Amino acid sequence: MKKFWIFFVALAAMACDGQGGDPVEFSYEAVSFTHPAGWKTETEELDRGYYVGCEKKDAVLTITFISDTLVDASDYVDRFLTNIADADNVSSLEHGDNYQSCFGRYDAVCADYSFKAMGLAKFYGRIYAFEVEGGVLCVAEQTESKKGLETSFATIEESFCVAKTE
Repeated sequence: MKKFWIFFVALAAMACDGQGGDPVEFSYEAVSFTHPAGWKTETEELDRGYYVGCEKKDAVLTITFISDTLVDASDYVDRFLTNIADADNVSSLEHGDNYQSCFGRYDAVCADYSFKAMGLAKFYGRIYAFEVEGGVLCVAEQTESKKGLETSFATIEESFCVAKTE
């Protein structure tokens, strides 16, 4: 019986996958959001913008701001999908047409996609792009399951905010 409880506790710990604990508030440049405990974040300055990565074991969210008022949200979604298709380790990219949606409180152009990486693992993604002051903000979500797209990013999406620049 003791072995059963040890197995059950270990299984429950794996199921939590580092999600226990209080949510973490994150802010960088004009972007802020709350993410579940256990997610790692990284930032990078770009020539004309910035990049934010937020990930856990089986899910990745990236935010890219490009300071370019000549590119609209729909163009950015198309460029993003082209870049995935052109990547050396990607095969079998499938995507639907762009459609209108929301990321949190922001109206966005959106597209769903899937691909195989290195011919093995299949990934599912959704890209949102919307125009903000001074450029376009792109939020890309990727997981190893379709269900993950609907559940993994809820905390981030619900708390996502872009501050107006002065």
